[in-house]
Amino acid sequence: MRRTLEDELVEALRDTHNTLLVVGSGVSVGATEGKAAVASWKGLIDDGIAYCVDQRLAKEDWVALTRAQLNSGEVDHVLFAAEAVRLKLGASERSGQYTKWLRRSVGELKLVKRDVVDHLVAFGVPLATTNYDDLLEEATGLPPITWRNGPGVEEFLRGRRPAILHLHGHWDDPESVILGLTDYFKIVHERGAQALQSAAAASRTLVFVGCGEGLEDPNLGALLKSVLELFKSSTQPHYLLVRNGEVEGLESRYPPTGKLRVVGYGADYTALGPFLGQLSARCRSSPR
Repeated sequence: MRRTLEDELVEALRDTHNTLLVVGSGVSVGATEGKAAVASWKGLIDDGIAYCVDQRLAKEDWVALTRAQLNSGEVDHVLFAAEAVRLKLGASERSGQYTKWLRRSVGELKLVKRDVVDHLVAFGVPLATTNYDDLLEEATGLPPITWRNGPGVEEFLRGRRPAILHLHGHWDDPESVILGLTDYFKIVHERGAQALQSAAAASRTLVFVGCGEGLEDPNLGALLKSVLELFKSSTQPHYLLVRNGEVEGLESRYPPTGKLRVVGYGADYTALGPFLGQLSARCRSSPR
């Protein structure tokens, strides 16, 4: 019998020592039922603009220009908007305003709808995230670890340090948060961080969930592109879970014959929980 993509994915998820689940902002948005705009990258930037206004740090022309960049739909322009916010809040000077804003925005996110997160935890596979929040920590009781802690990340990848790996930082460590242009430049040129990320992708099967938009960012997108290029001859594929309507477009970018398998989970985000539940049930019914 010919194996399907789902069969391959189940086999990967059963191999808990050699697979890494990479959780994106789509999961945080769903877990807060879309009620907390700061669960998404663009929503957080918009909140930062509003915070600058509330704190009387920004003039009308700055607000208009930054919002126009944010709403342009171009990733480069959104990065400029994010950089404007982090500079206005004094991130470069380790300002208390930047720390306070992160704490009162993304730091206050709480799990509202648990189904997707609980299914992800049930696989028993190590969890990494591009999100800055504590939602996975709330679900698992595990501590966060960020890309800045090289030795800790190495221990995590070796299975010796149970934690949630934050690839783009965690709100409680403001210097680790990858928000704007300066931050992306920093992590892309941080040789230790890039080496660890590449090692993770080279040694493990990556399963991306809720990361559709994240594939456009300068760190995750560039990392995936380089890994797929460097390991062309590898027999180990990675998996990207997306809505059915996104499959065709992504397969044009990542052909099915390549190392990234695009898997449709349903018509919209509400189908992700049941889809993961079915995968989890199959994993439990199969010998490990």
